[in-house]
Order: sequence, then structure tokens, then C-alpha cells
Amino acid sequence: GSARVAPREGAARAIPIDRARSSIEGHRLSLGLSGLHPALTGEPCSLQAPADLVQDLMRGAAGGGGNRFAGLAGSVYDFTVPARDVDRPALSAVQPQSENYPQFMLPVSLAMKLTFTEPVQAALTEGYVHFTPTFGSRALSISLHSSMVAFVGSEAVVSTPEDLMPGEVYTVTIDDGAITDRSGNSLESSAGRIRISTAPRLRFSRIAAGELLRGPEGRALAGAAVDLGNRIFLLGGGRGRSAAGAGVGLWLLETGRGVRCGASNEPAGETCSRSTCRGQPPSLGTLVLRRTIWRSPRDGGRPCIAADGRPRSSLGEVLWEGRVDCPCPSCSAAPPPPLPANMQNASYLAEGLPVTAAGGTRPLLCRRGFYASGPFMCIAADRHAGRWAPNPACIPSPCTSAPPVVANQSVERIDRRCARESVSPASPLSHGSKCPLHCVPGYAPSSPHFTCRFGGYGGLGAGDPGADGAGRLPSCEAASCPDSPPEGGAFLNCTGGGRRG
Repeated sequence: GSARVAPREGAARAIPIDRARSSIEGHRLSLGLSGLHPALTGEPCSLQAPADLVQDLMRGAAGGGGNRFAGLAGSVYDFTVPARDVDRPALSAVQPQSENYPQFMLPVSLAMKLTFTEPVQAALTEGYVHFTPTFGSRALSISLHSSMVAFVGSEAVVSTPEDLMPGEVYTVTIDDGAITDRSGNSLESSAGRIRISTAPRLRFSRIAAGELLRGPEGRALAGAAVDLGNRIFLLGGGRGRSAAGAGVGLWLLETGRGVRCGASNEPAGETCSRSTCRGQPPSLGTLVLRRTIWRSPRDGGRPCIAADGRPRSSLGEVLWEGRVDCPCPSCSAAPPPPLPANMQNASYLAEGLPVTAAGGTRPLLCRRGFYASGPFMCIAADRHAGRWAPNPACIPSPCTSAPPVVANQSVERIDRRCARESVSPASPLSHGSKCPLHCVPGYAPSSPHFTCRFGGYGGLGAGDPGADGAGRLPSCEAASCPDSPPEGGAFLNCTGGGRRG
């Protein structure tokens, strides 16, 4: 048989304790109860051990043995299975307190006490506390398994292995999953919740403006400047009581502060790997970037740190080189003049800016009788800005239907290319195309051709210099005979409204 744990009510849900959870050593029987089934959580239970669970050892022929265990009554060993801890610990307090606005008062040699909502410990996996600077100082990361971090109950003390930079603002974060409670629940994220600032080594205080004008040598328009050698220049200004403002004073303070190494990222060239924007997100490819020393340290100032972690100090020395993405530029202004002729207006082009150089366009809106050859298109000029491609044009519209049939027109003589079945939007007549007009006998055309102009056959009206008058279509008009017969007495027969002679 085997021992088992059962709730007081519902013996059918009893959980057996197998041999892997039990052991016998001499007269002691050990039963493991850890990790009981979640179904028993919070219920009163009892330990049940049947009579045939164990028996005593055989002591030889004369010593007896082999007697079976008498068993345990179900109510002798009662207990309650505790609920599993699933609540994550949280950060409840920080000393020194997190600053909503930098106060610049903390010492550079710092220890922080973190208080949590329950006892905590460092997780088995490696995790760090990070001090991330705001103004370009060196970042600091401290392992939670190092001697710089101590856990005592629900508190942890973090000490910095080196001084922080003076006058700096640090954001303190803890890696996700780096701190857990005793049940293995990881700490809630602390990102952005802790911010501290250190005191600067040099402070200025402002005095009232009237202080500069006291005494016979009062000064006005005072100013100060600091050079790259950490020297402070104070300009006293002209004498406040002198009409000419003579006697400008200049004072110099040698601070003796070390000048640390200065380096900056500069592109190795101005050209990206592509001339057009492609990809998702669109870009001009990549650009080689180098971090180069432009100022050497002196007077004990800190050196620069190269990518391999070694200090560097020589002017012009490259600390790091790599490729960075070239973002796709954009056109921030409207297309420049001269703009295409025959536009509706140009005011709408100033809307919807900027336009990306990754295929970004603005439409060309033409007036009636014209169509756009394409849109205004923004393309990359360089890695900094876009430019507009050569402007499109407003082109006179073609005719997408055949000329109309007018009264007394000879439909049998219509040119085949101008017939109704030959002209369509898919096969239009181009602007300026001419279709002959033939009339029935006795009638003559007012114009020998239908001319396609600006999408129609009557032009744009009186404003169109190529239109017939006010944009009238040609027509077949009745032919007229001359007032006198021709010489020689010949007869002229006019049909359709003329004379007979």
C-alpha cells in the first residue's frame, strides 16, 4: 500500500504519496508533502497511512519480525494546504528618493536602499542594476550577484563601485526577472521609476542686478564664459557711472579642473549606399560612421574609451567605426516655380507637407481641357533633404469620341479613322487631329474639317484662339449661286436652294 493525503470531505480526491516521495531510515519514515495538487489548496486535509504500509525488520529465526504497521487514524495528522504565492514583489520605497525634477544635491559616492513589498533575493540568472546618464557620462552596471549588492529580508542595498559623475542625472533600472521573491515570482518592471542627480563640483549663485552698480566703480552688463580648458572668464562691463562706459574689466579664473577627452560621431562621407529610398521602413541604405577624438584629455581628465574597452587619448584617433541607417529624407516645401501652365491653382500644393522621398507625390490639377502628364514627385537630393523631380505638365486633352454628325452631312464619306467605332477612350484622337467634313449635294461645309481641340471639336470657346468664333462646330450650309451667269451664256444649275439659269 501507499500513504496518501486526502481532504476531510471527498476521499475520492485523495493524492497518493509514491515511493519517490518517501524514505525509511532505521525507525524513521519520511513522507514528502511538497508540491501537493493545486486542487487541495486551502482545504483541511489529513495524512492517511494504511496498515500494510510498512512492517518491522526480520531479526532471524529467534528474533521475530515481519509485523505490519497498525495504520494511522484519518484525524490524527490534520493540516491545511497553503495557497501558492503568485503575487509579484514590487518596489515600495527608494532612498535617496526618486526625483521628479533634478535637484543636483546627492554626493557622487552613493549607496541606494531599495525596499520591496516582501522578502526578495537575486534570481539564479545574471541580472544587473543600471545607472544610465542623461548628459553623456559613462553608464554603470552593477551585478546583483556582486559584493556591491546586499539583500536583507525585503530590502536591498546597492553601492556604486566608483564615483558617479558630478552634475549628472541618472535613471536607475533593474533588469526584468533579475529579482524574485522566495516563491520565484519576478519583480515588476522598474523602468523609468527611479531618477537621481548628483551635485556639481562648481556652483554659481545669482546676485541682484543692483549689486553691479554699487560703489564708485559700479559695473553694468556683466557676463561670463567657459572655454574648453575649463577656464572661466568674467566680463565686468563698462563703468555704470561713466557716460562713455570706459574701463571694461575682465577677470580669469583657472579652475584647475581636468579636461576630459572629447569625441564625436562623424560620417566617413556624405554619400549613403543607395541614391533612392527603398525597403521597409524606406531608407537610403547605410552610411559609415566614425567616432573620432577631437579633444585630448589633460590635467588628469578622463580618457576616451574605444569599442574594445581600452582607453584612447590621441587627437584624431578612431574609437569606433560602423554602419548606421540613412533615413529617407522628405520634401518640406511646395514644388518651386516655374510651375506648369494651365493649372487650376497652386495654393493646394502647400498642403500635406512634408512629403516623403520614398515615392511621395502631390497631384497636378489642370484646368478644363487639359490633363496631367503625372504628379509632382519627391525624390532624394541627398541624405539630408529631398527635392522635387522635374515638374509634370498640363497637356491638351485628346478627343475620346468621334466628331458629331451634323445636318446634311454625307455620312457615307466619313473618314474611317474618324468613325464612331474607331474613336474611344482607349483609342482617342490626339489634340489637333483633323477629320474632313463632307456635305450632301447642294450644301457646303462652313469649315473643311472637324478639329480636335482640348478634348472636343468646338475648342474652349471665345477664349481659345484656335476655336471657330465662340467655339461653334462646323456645319453643312446651303450652297448659293453667283448673281450673274458665267461668260459665254452657259447655264448654271444650282440644286438645293440656288438659281437655275
